[in-house]
Amino acid sequence: MVFRKLIEEETRMGPFQIMLATLMCFPLLLVASHNLMQIFTAAVPAHRCHFSIDGAHKANITHYINASGGANFSKDLWHAFVPMDPDRKPEQCLRFIAPQWQLLAGNKSSVGYETEPCLEGWEYDRSIFTSTIVSEWNLVCDLRSSKEFAQSIFMAGVLVGAFVFGGLADRFGRRSVLLWCSLQIVAMGSGAAFSPNFSAYCIFRFFTGMGMCGLILNDFSLAMEWMPIKFRDIVFTVLSYCSTVGQLILAGLAYGIRDWHYLQLAVSLPYFIVFLYSWWVPESARWLILNNKPEVALETLKWVAKMNGKQEEGEKMSLEALKAEMQNEVSATTSRLSVFDLFRTPRMCKITCCITLVWFSSSFAFFGIAMDIQKFKLDTYLTQVIFGITDLPLRVLANISMIRIGRRVTLASCVLLAGLLVLATLAVPKDRDGLHQYDDETRGSSGPYNSDDKGLCLIPTHSSVWPCPCALRAPFHLSARDTWPTISRLH
Repeated sequence: MVFRKLIEEETRMGPFQIMLATLMCFPLLLVASHNLMQIFTAAVPAHRCHFSIDGAHKANITHYINASGGANFSKDLWHAFVPMDPDRKPEQCLRFIAPQWQLLAGNKSSVGYETEPCLEGWEYDRSIFTSTIVSEWNLVCDLRSSKEFAQSIFMAGVLVGAFVFGGLADRFGRRSVLLWCSLQIVAMGSGAAFSPNFSAYCIFRFFTGMGMCGLILNDFSLAMEWMPIKFRDIVFTVLSYCSTVGQLILAGLAYGIRDWHYLQLAVSLPYFIVFLYSWWVPESARWLILNNKPEVALETLKWVAKMNGKQEEGEKMSLEALKAEMQNEVSATTSRLSVFDLFRTPRMCKITCCITLVWFSSSFAFFGIAMDIQKFKLDTYLTQVIFGITDLPLRVLANISMIRIGRRVTLASCVLLAGLLVLATLAVPKDRDGLHQYDDETRGSSGPYNSDDKGLCLIPTHSSVWPCPCALRAPFHLSARDTWPTISRLH
């Protein structure tokens, strides 16, 4: 029982466990930055058709200035080239076939004139977002769905990463895969920042998503397998909070870095630090033993015991005692497991299907709301901060509820409440979706990007849906970890 007494049945957190938990927290702080990055890097700035002014156009401008005597004459030339939409903002995807100079005098409707698509590209309002992938590659109008496509490619990478790196972690070890995934995130994330075109960007994002999934799986696994059983729930909860804090970090980084290239680099390059210090992190002793490397496991355990001030207990460990103690685990894993083992027995199949359905519902609501916050008609940075702040206390409440009334009741309550709130938003009138109160006299009359809108803007109605998907993720992670067999969790 030397191994179990030294690690699993320990009654306190040793210096090694504290240091390991701290190091495993750092990479998780930027997980949300990659998952939700396109809120800012793929933000859609206000835009309208580009137009060029030649010599004939300048003559017409001079003529109308002289004819009007300069009185009540609009200085915004776009009125002559771009029609206005019903909200008195410039149309984003249309322009006049021929310039309508009479509209420069103001107080005239632009309805009824012939229009055509934007043949010369677009002009973007760069006052909020200096550069995004949307403005760089003109992902607007007919290409507006490309933004969602890029995020889908990233999430597809996460899905593939779960299959690939789960099996590789069993074969090559948690530490080895953690090192590889950290380096992959640095390389692919930096590659995305320097992508020459949208296709290359999507490819780099796909492999970044793969790396993120592998890192999360093995980060949690390494931390849990070195923690005393008594403290695993606490450490697991703290690690999950790091992702929530990452939402606030993303908002801060995006507010300070308005160019998407530099923001992409800012959230990718720190993983090189993770790659460097992960060489110090020892491989899971349990994995070493189960993969017929007891000598390395014994050496690692003695090093950990020495670091925790229990060198005497570590010296008592022998190779024979270690092999005997882990014989049951070794015999139970004589064959390689795969994802299909999660469906092998009726009970495991039922558990897997239920957990998968809950996870799908949670993620669908979470990312569906998170990735579309620009449509809330509130400051994007402030909205991200609000979501991050509300997530923290709700996770705490969810964890308290799990302790007091159980995980199953907490999980079911969060799922039910989230579903009811999502359905309740269907009753909200579309024109009150953002609860905006604007000054009608100043709205949309002064510029092509409606930059002078004034008035009170309240928290969006749909933000009330956000808390439950956030809170739902906390009990789900713990329930899934405790429900699936230990050997199957990486699959």
